Amino acid sequence: WQVLVEMTTNLALRWKWTNEYQLVEGSGPNGLVTNLGGWYTNGTTLVLVAVPSNAYAFSQWTGSGVPLGSETNNPLVITMNQARTVQVNFGFTGSVTKVWDGGFGQWDDYSKWTPDGVPGILDNVVITSGTSIISGPIFVAGVVASNTTLLFTNWTSKLVLSGDLWLKTNATVTVPSNVVNGVFSNRVDISCVNLFIGYGAKIDMSFKGYGGGVSTGPSGPAVSGKGPGTATGSAGHGGKGSGYVGNFLAGGSVYGSYAAPTLMGSGGGDDDNRGVGGQGGGAVRIVASGTVTVNGAIRANGQAGHVSFTSGAGSGGSIWIDTVTFAGTNGQIQADGGNTGSSGGGGGGRIALTYDPAAQDLLPAPMVRFTAAGGSPTTKDPEYLIGNNGDLGTLFLPMRVSWPVRSAISAR
Repeated sequence: WQVLVEMTTNLALRWKWTNEYQLVEGSGPNGLVTNLGGWYTNGTTLVLVAVPSNAYAFSQWTGSGVPLGSETNNPLVITMNQARTVQVNFGFTGSVTKVWDGGFGQWDDYSKWTPDGVPGILDNVVITSGTSIISGPIFVAGVVASNTTLLFTNWTSKLVLSGDLWLKTNATVTVPSNVVNGVFSNRVDISCVNLFIGYGAKIDMSFKGYGGGVSTGPSGPAVSGKGPGTATGSAGHGGKGSGYVGNFLAGGSVYGSYAAPTLMGSGGGDDDNRGVGGQGGGAVRIVASGTVTVNGAIRANGQAGHVSFTSGAGSGGSIWIDTVTFAGTNGQIQADGGNTGSSGGGGGGRIALTYDPAAQDLLPAPMVRFTAAGGSPTTKDPEYLIGNNGDLGTLFLPMRVSWPVRSAISAR
């Protein structure tokens, strides 16, 4: 801004400043949005109206600027108290099958789908190759995935289906490898009717929790003697992490809820002279109004410490499944602590499985292995005593269990 002032006497000027934030607005094919993007004064309220073309209907809003829980609102009311990017998406008025093009890209990139356009809430999705990135809540009817990766990229990313999710051979659901310490970053969050994880398919959150080092999550052992050439302990979560016995370094302590686990596993402490600590396991949340079938794997394991003797291991993460019935053959659900050299093992994570016992009793007993074992030291350090195993994590089930439970878990 430029202001011209004629000096005819003594003057006093006081500048008042305000923030302005930019709205970047876009629309997929087959419709438009009434408001235009631009710069708006802090606190300005905008009402965005999605207007579909003939034979099409509003589907959902996507983008980093959509308020959580408002993805399917039309009109969309937003307050310009931050920079926002918003895209409106349209679909056919009826159900259609959308096929991913097999490349690497954002789910809400309408050019990635055939027929053209982001899948709507009535659409079924088929993905048979490539990587589709889910950066916010996505609402569709059903998904069938094989030979592909679904990549959830932040804590609010969620896949919401009015029907079923089928993960077939070589389908992987996961998050990026880098997690920001000190904040909840990435998780897998799925809501559906039925979830089927086939042989060779997996939800893999191993090593996707808090990273090793100074900021290691709620129960990292960095406070216990970290320094150049100093051994450090391993992280805890559902079970306590082990320390490095020779230097009397404590491992990380227990934290989180055994009945409703939502937290990531913590990272092991660094040994500055030899290597970084292992990363904790990530977080998985599944809600199904029908049956969850696990013939493949769900994993949230902690990572081993560096190959050096004295870097700590990460603890197991959390897996929380809420369903009506549960089934599976030769499946695995794991939240194990990481192994390490001689700093002791990481604590086991937390697994909770809730279901309707009466409905479950009508089905055969599932053949699924649950583990939340503590990690183990694997190398004898000639200078110091070896560390101990990390403690067992926890498994929470309804009061009435209708199948045998044999597992390396502390059952509560």
